Amino acid sequence: MTKQEKRALLDRYLALYRVRPYGELVAYADPTRGDHYEVTLDSGGEAYIDVQGLWDDEVGGNVRISVSVYDHGWSAFFPATDDFIIAPDGSFIGEG
Repeated sequence: MTKQEKRALLDRYLALYRVRPYGELVAYADPTRGDHYEVTLDSGGEAYIDVQGLWDDEVGGNVRISVSVYDHGWSAFFPATDDFIIAPDGSFIGEG
């Protein structure tokens, strides 16, 4: 999987979760909750995407949603990751 494919998948899945309201994303702060996707790349390979959340600082506060992308190669040990933090008021933390 190329760096461009990884970045495209990260961007796509981050965008899917960024449009969800804080009230829905709070459920991902539960350590037993997360989403896993298996996708076929245009190049024919497979990629895996994990989405997980956690309380960023304190329970009931900001939630960090993290997306990881990897395949069967070394990226399984070193996945590409990105995240965002959403506040209870629905604003995104650390973004202009």
